[in-house]
Amino acid sequence: MEQVLKYQRGFIQRIIDLCGPRLPGSEEEKRAAAMIADEFMSVTGNVAVEEFSYAAKACIGAIPAFGAGLMIAGIFFFWLPLVTLVMTAALLLFAVPQIILYREWFDVFFPKSTSRNVYSIIDPPGGSRYVKATLVFSAHLDSSWHCPPFAAKNVLARYKLNYGALSTFLLLLLSIARYLGTDFLGVVPWSMWWTMVIVPLLYPGFFFLFRYLLYDKETASPGAMDDLSGIATTLGLARIYRAQRKKRPRNIRLLLVAFGAEEAGLRGSRAFIRRHRDDLLAGDVWVLNVDGVADRNDFLCMEGEAWQMVRYDREYVDMVEGVMKEMGLGYHRWTMDAGGTDAAEFAKAGIARAITVSAQDRTPGSNYHTRYDTLDRMDPEAMKLMNELCMRIVSQIDAKSAGNQ
Repeated sequence: MEQVLKYQRGFIQRIIDLCGPRLPGSEEEKRAAAMIADEFMSVTGNVAVEEFSYAAKACIGAIPAFGAGLMIAGIFFFWLPLVTLVMTAALLLFAVPQIILYREWFDVFFPKSTSRNVYSIIDPPGGSRYVKATLVFSAHLDSSWHCPPFAAKNVLARYKLNYGALSTFLLLLLSIARYLGTDFLGVVPWSMWWTMVIVPLLYPGFFFLFRYLLYDKETASPGAMDDLSGIATTLGLARIYRAQRKKRPRNIRLLLVAFGAEEAGLRGSRAFIRRHRDDLLAGDVWVLNVDGVADRNDFLCMEGEAWQMVRYDREYVDMVEGVMKEMGLGYHRWTMDAGGTDAAEFAKAGIARAITVSAQDRTPGSNYHTRYDTLDRMDPEAMKLMNELCMRIVSQIDAKSAGNQ
């Protein structure tokens, strides 16, 4: 296991050194996909690389433009309230499906990019005729833009996005009242609302949205934890199963997948499902998604994702939690309150029992979605424990699949 851990950490550093930050749709992401494909081929003897087209900045990448739009809308509040009302409502109608729910309703208005999914297959020792179920063992290969709110070491930093959202709704309500001529609260003239409330209180919220992430790829996240650690976990287990044939699952096919464009709104996993739901993803399918491995005392057993409006399969979550308890890990069950993971796409499609596991500190000042997501901030023990956790989960799914046939 120590040799595997050494390989995993070396792989992470090599990708960072040769590719740097891997923003969705970038040449660096393309280069990383090629390197990961080479690793899959060397370990398993088979690999496939599939390109897909999508809009890279139509989801999370649109948050700064959303904030800029609100700042422009607020200018017209006192003189042309209808303009403020229409602009704010239009921005919200865009933001809710695109930025929060990760839909593709407005993707047509954004320039297209190309990304890639890379996958490899490990069949049972007896061959494909013994496959009774498929386990998608996944992670994502791209990395995030640098998000200043996550880099600040204070509790309020994480609430800047919420403050921006609250400011947006307040601007909408005030512009409605202003347009209708409502004498809001009866005593304060509208000119004072603009100078004493909207500008000093709401504009900081709009600015927080505008500065939520930085487009500059030179300051983007190297993505060691998020999510080269997940790719390394996938490759590490593949090497273990290749070297120790007796440990290889006997009833399930391992479908090892490195998704592209996760940071652009889960576009890679969505494209993979659309392409393979009737072949590779047909039948009894499980998904074990690894997203972030850095902190040995902060394992997360996710049970759902609020923004994606999904609850994971309860029996599967209980199984994973049971393994974490058995190993004595420091963990907690958690419903992801914002954003999304690739497991959510499978759960929404209704084609698999899916879960995301993680080991990362998500408090302010951590390395999540910042330029500080480097290998030296990752605890080697966390990855060692994640390797063991995933192998035990694979064994349980393998045993369960044998008993169901």
